[in-house]
Amino acid sequence: MSLNMEAKDLEQWLVKELPKEFTDSKIQSIRSLAYDAQSIVINAYAQKNHLRPSKIKEALKSLELHYRKAALACEALSDEGMLLILVAAKANRVSEGDIIPHIIYLNKMAELTKKALTVSEEQVLSTQDYKGGRQSDARIRAVVIGLASRYQELLGIKPDYWINQETRVGEGLFMMFVKEALRMFAPDNEFPGSFTIDRAIHQAIIEFEEEDESLIKLEDILPPPLFS
Repeated sequence: MSLNMEAKDLEQWLVKELPKEFTDSKIQSIRSLAYDAQSIVINAYAQKNHLRPSKIKEALKSLELHYRKAALACEALSDEGMLLILVAAKANRVSEGDIIPHIIYLNKMAELTKKALTVSEEQVLSTQDYKGGRQSDARIRAVVIGLASRYQELLGIKPDYWINQETRVGEGLFMMFVKEALRMFAPDNEFPGSFTIDRAIHQAIIEFEEEDESLIKLEDILPPPLFS
């Protein structure tokens, strides 16, 4: 992993802000978080067009439906239909095809898509996207959700955030981390205001608190091989 100077600066900032006993055992995770934060912010700002929450909701609803239809189609095909697919793929062991793992996979993806749809529906309501109009903070919301995911996965810490009742400003290490990452990697002329960041973080934290505690491994949602 190669970090440029700005990513190294973010790594040093994290080392400074986190407890020493924590950084001693998590230095590689901290380095990975700094690198990933750089990629998340830069990639988000490189994308000029972001889908509105309402459009994401429509696409997820369609995707869930088609996953379920595909699972039913696989059940109707049975192993005989799977053999035809393997022949078309020019597999060298067509007798070992099994349709069941594919049905399980499609149903699992349908359930995960349904969960994502629930989150998307909440985003539509919280951002009032159903009213139409300009969505100025779609990019920053995407950045915060991406950073929150990596922060929790790599450091093993839930993103912390609260509102100071006197200043009405968001506080907490995760909030400071997001602002520092944006300050380092976002274009100077597109750096969001504190209120925009606070609102995006608030929405992301709500989503994280509503998630299941168990994390899904990437290999658990990869499609099964055509044959064993």
